[in-house]
Amino acid sequence: MWTWLFLALTLPSVTTVFRYVGWPGTLAYLLGVGLALIWSRANQPWTMTEQRAWGLTMVMAVAVTTAFVLVYPLANSGFFGGGSDSDDSLNVAVRALLAGHYPYYEVTYLGNAVHEMPGMLLLSAPFVLLGNSAYQNLPWLAAFFAVVRAEFRSTAVAATVLLTVLCGCPLVMQRVVTGGNPLANSLFTCVGAWWMTRAHRSPLADVVSAVTFGLALSSRLNFLLLLPIVVGYEVRYRGATTGYRHGAIAGAVCLLATAPFYLYDPAHFTPLEGMVRITVLNGALPGAGVGISLAVLALTLWLTLHGRDVFASCAAVQAFLVAAATLLSLRLTEH
Repeated sequence: MWTWLFLALTLPSVTTVFRYVGWPGTLAYLLGVGLALIWSRANQPWTMTEQRAWGLTMVMAVAVTTAFVLVYPLANSGFFGGGSDSDDSLNVAVRALLAGHYPYYEVTYLGNAVHEMPGMLLLSAPFVLLGNSAYQNLPWLAAFFAVVRAEFRSTAVAATVLLTVLCGCPLVMQRVVTGGNPLANSLFTCVGAWWMTRAHRSPLADVVSAVTFGLALSSRLNFLLLLPIVVGYEVRYRGATTGYRHGAIAGAVCLLATAPFYLYDPAHFTPLEGMVRITVLNGALPGAGVGISLAVLALTLWLTLHGRDVFASCAAVQAFLVAAATLLSLRLTEH
């Protein structure tokens, strides 16, 4: 488990760390995370008292919020690091949608097309109405904390997990202070999967959770791989009727949220451009795009049929894509 945790924390961040500090700094980062995990295994911080756990949670909440308030304006202005236009991508697209215009004709201030799928636009709309899509990372981090606390019935475990993610994966804080939407996207998809597999207290909760998960699936193409895994888990542990019903609802919502935008102007449905990005990796290894696609589909099928832990299975599929892209990207960087 500890090896997998180390990889889960470091693989998403290693390219970003390497970009700023090179190989010496990257090796120091990897060593630091490894030593911190060894210390955690020996001292078991997740056994702290409830009072200390809530205290730690409040400190993290204040620290993350303060970092966002202070650093985001600087990062967004390009003062350092070049900033990110993923927040602007959602802002311009949602505002166009609310004005009755086709959101995929818009471009960001950097001239990039809008690549977020319709579900992401719909789920981000409340935050755009509040002023900026970048705000959503903070409440979704809070929702992630609440989900972990509910899953393990422990504030101490939830606080430890959140601290581990924030400190062990620098990419998370980088997304927070630049307003990057992939963080919120990953978090609400995780929350949606948890809710769909755990919400069995009432028929209404079941339907609402499936609808929410369906919207989350219509946010990025790679998250579509999660639907068969989640349905396969529900079929095994909650019965075929429940599993297929939830899967049908989630799939239908995803389709209904996505299809109208695609059919309106297929040639300008820019989220599909994300599908060809993987072909860039062919520069590091011929045929890498096709090979990675086939491999991740095979992994998804196997986990759908045999995976026991739905969250580990979902993480494995996404981690495979991250690991493959990271390793090949590093090879491209060296060239």
